Amino acid sequence: MKSTLVKRAFWIITFKKYGNFGLDLDYKKESSTEERRMKMGRLGIAVLLGLIVTQPLFAEDGLEEGKWEFEIWYTFIGVPQHFPSYTKTQCISKEDPIPQISRPGHECSRKLQGEFSSTYTWLVNCSTDWEAVQGIGRVEYAGGLARGDVHVQVINPVNPPQPMVFYVRGERVGSCD
Repeated sequence: MKSTLVKRAFWIITFKKYGNFGLDLDYKKESSTEERRMKMGRLGIAVLLGLIVTQPLFAEDGLEEGKWEFEIWYTFIGVPQHFPSYTKTQCISKEDPIPQISRPGHECSRKLQGEFSSTYTWLVNCSTDWEAVQGIGRVEYAGGLARGDVHVQVINPVNPPQPMVFYVRGERVGSCD
């Protein structure tokens, strides 16, 4: 009994606030077949209009090829220290959509793993003779902007394994020369 009253109060408040699109949704009220068809037609039109209006919001711009500038900053998980960010400029294409995250003095290899719409994932290896640094990254392109992250594990003979996250934010700055 109490839950029924709560549900009914919720719907009353909802319809007072947002309206009911001209539908009388009182299920206890008897209505003719013609009235039910009109209600369903109104509901169908409301749903259709909603889909038409919101469709451009979900349209994808995808990857725009050209010269991109990426700002990269990183953190070691559990270390409350701020590390300086750095920038990289590179040409991005559908054949090579992966931003280069190598820190100055460290080179990383990249291997594309997957592509889903305008999101790309890859494996990254920044290992040296002294330590293993491996992980996986992802970046999403939307028009002239990009955003992503790379999660790596740092393993060396002196310290316990340390998780590290690189954050990537990019902007298309022109065409490649």
